[in-house]
Amino acid sequence: MPANTNSVRICSNCDGFPVAHVSIGSRQPDGTLPTLPAVCLHCSGTGHVPATTAKTPALTPAGR
Repeated sequence: MPANTNSVRICSNCDGFPVAHVSIGSRQPDGTLPTLPAVCLHCSGTGHVPATTAKTPALTPAGR
């Protein structure tokens, strides 16, 4: 087992690219293209999420 383990993982929703800039369609008089940032809602724009423990299946009672 490695000596150090990561306590964070790359976000599965944005694959580590948490912010995308979307153009609003028209150019400014000086020729620039205005954009709006769209932030990943799952990781809140960080690109990483906390590492979780192994998922155990929910136990259901058996029998009667």
